[in-house]
Amino acid sequence: MLRFFDQICIVKILKCYLDSIDKPHKCNLCSKSFPTPGDLRSHMYVHSGSWPFKCHICSRGFSKHTNLKNHLFLHTENTTPFPLIKEKEERSNSSNIT
Repeated sequence: MLRFFDQICIVKILKCYLDSIDKPHKCNLCSKSFPTPGDLRSHMYVHSGSWPFKCHICSRGFSKHTNLKNHLFLHTENTTPFPLIKEKEERSNSSNIT
């Protein structure tokens, strides 16, 4: 099992790599760029607020079915096969609390 510090380093390395990939598909609303048309299409749900996949428990919306499936682990077993995804979800949920 990787230590927390090692996980952070891996995430930073991956972010640097992903930032260097050519991203020719630009959002005309916020000027973010994406490597594929599908990524841009998924991003557009952020602006429309019309999410194609919704959690039946908390109504949170997702652009991809996989993200909804990962999210459902928070409601059921309280475990996920992807610890970093769970950690990110928990942080974003706590920042959305008003």
